[in-house]
Amino acid sequence: MAAHLEGKGVTVLDQTGLSQKGGGVLSHVRIAAKPDEIHAVRLTDGGADAVIGCDMLHTASFQALSKMQGGVTQAVVNSQVSPSAAHALNPDFELHT
Repeated sequence: MAAHLEGKGVTVLDQTGLSQKGGGVLSHVRIAAKPDEIHAVRLTDGGADAVIGCDMLHTASFQALSKMQGGVTQAVVNSQVSPSAAHALNPDFELHT
């Protein structure tokens, strides 16, 4: 909203998948100096300049990692371990970070 109020180009694509049942959400957010500089909504593989990872497990998924590029993408990831389905099935399950 801040970028939009500044007159920048902004697009948002939320891929909710099974989020209604506790699954991850992947959002593609594009921000450009001018609206006409944005030609696609979805990020291409290796096309992310920045990643905000709210869940470490989902941020390390193939779907999320494919949008990142070594030496280019900067990431800030929450290191708090969130329970997954594996935790429900096996209370002794350990997620090694």
